[in-house]
Amino acid sequence: MWHDGWEFNATDVWFTWTSIMTPEVGAMGYSFLTSYFGSNESIKITGRYQLTVDLPKPNSYFLPSVMFHSGDSAHLGIIPWHILKDIPYTEWRTHTFNTGIGTYKVTKPDGTTYTARGPYRCMGFDPTLNKVSYELYEDYWDRENWNGNVKYFYQVYIGSDDAAIAALKTGEVDIIDGVFSIEKKVAEIEQWGTVQKVLRPRWNELAINNDHPIIGTGVETPLGKKDPARAAEAARYVRLAISYAIPRQEIINSIIIYGIPLATPLNPEMPGYKELPVHEYNITKAKEYMEKAGYVYEALPAQPQPWLNWAYLAGGLIAIVAICSVVFYFYKKRLKSSA
Repeated sequence: MWHDGWEFNATDVWFTWTSIMTPEVGAMGYSFLTSYFGSNESIKITGRYQLTVDLPKPNSYFLPSVMFHSGDSAHLGIIPWHILKDIPYTEWRTHTFNTGIGTYKVTKPDGTTYTARGPYRCMGFDPTLNKVSYELYEDYWDRENWNGNVKYFYQVYIGSDDAAIAALKTGEVDIIDGVFSIEKKVAEIEQWGTVQKVLRPRWNELAINNDHPIIGTGVETPLGKKDPARAAEAARYVRLAISYAIPRQEIINSIIIYGIPLATPLNPEMPGYKELPVHEYNITKAKEYMEKAGYVYEALPAQPQPWLNWAYLAGGLIAIVAICSVVFYFYKKRLKSSA
């Protein structure tokens, strides 16, 4: 349900995706979505809450990309068909709904005029101060259960992490959101502020090429060559070895800072999450699985350390200098004796 009481359904999703892929709109996500869908004709409404998409080519990453991606595509938040359907695409970029400047009247498909029913309403965008202002909406449909006591607030756009943290520290702003990368500065901020940590739908993954002859099909592994019927089994052993060889917690501690090791793109706060075992870093176990795949490991001779090589060289130079000194000393002494 949209906050004006109009039903949210498949038409809104179809409208969002096809609008982004319409060149006249000039959307940031145009190239991103067309690379997946091909064209608007590939998306069909096949039910009240159902879309059917004919992808131009197989793509296993399609669903999580269009659901969670927020980089090249801007943000794929769904937009309301019943509000925007009558606005020409060529006017979207400069229209009030996009700029926040001015007002406009909306007539919904049932003939009624648009009435916002959310807890706050947007009062406009100030391009000079680069901020959007909001005020409490007294006619909010669930006002009696609303616990918020903030009557007015504004959202300001700040261009960098350091500038945002400085604004927070001086009191210029009261809250900064997760769009800023403050992971390495949490300890500093907590000395004078409060940081609320939440799980977000983001993940870093190692994707496997299922057609690769070693990690995918296994036909080029020693076990796969010896017994082609066990090639897939051998590939699984190699993948397990790779999994055990990845120091997940160390990566989190040194690079990501905040995160949890997972075996699925879904985190515990997301619908559909299933707890799957996460392999702990274990090189011994990784070696065992590689050996199961037919690989043989021989002990390598110990390699001399670089500092030892320099020590030997330095020692040799010292010895040479010492010998030369002795020879030179005796040579000088002999010359003196001869004189």
